[in-house]
Amino acid sequence: MRVDPLEFTPENPSVAIVKVKNTGAVAGQQVLQLYVAAPTSPTPRPVKELHGYEKIFLLPGEEKEVTIAVDKYATSFWDEIESMWKSEAGTYEVLVGTSSQDILGKGTLVVPETRYWLGL
Repeated sequence: MRVDPLEFTPENPSVAIVKVKNTGAVAGQQVLQLYVAAPTSPTPRPVKELHGYEKIFLLPGEEKEVTIAVDKYATSFWDEIESMWKSEAGTYEVLVGTSSQDILGKGTLVVPETRYWLGL
């Protein structure tokens, strides 16, 4: 799995690109879920948050490269003191899986500086 671009901004959100393959004997569908985690945040944050998903259909033995957009709010939280969205500088984990417990791939993205924004 890879994340592109590595540097994330709300104006230019990243995408996660992951290869998946149907190893079974029948066609199938799956929803790939993208989670973002902020393990080094000084602010108490959830362990991981859902910020994108993509439903795919694969024939038996078929392999696809799937692109999942990272939501522009992925690194932000509402700052009640400033009454604005806050995106903290740091390295964030990008996790893709079939559920929050079944993670199939990991990557990172970087927010170069802390910033506040209106979210519009």
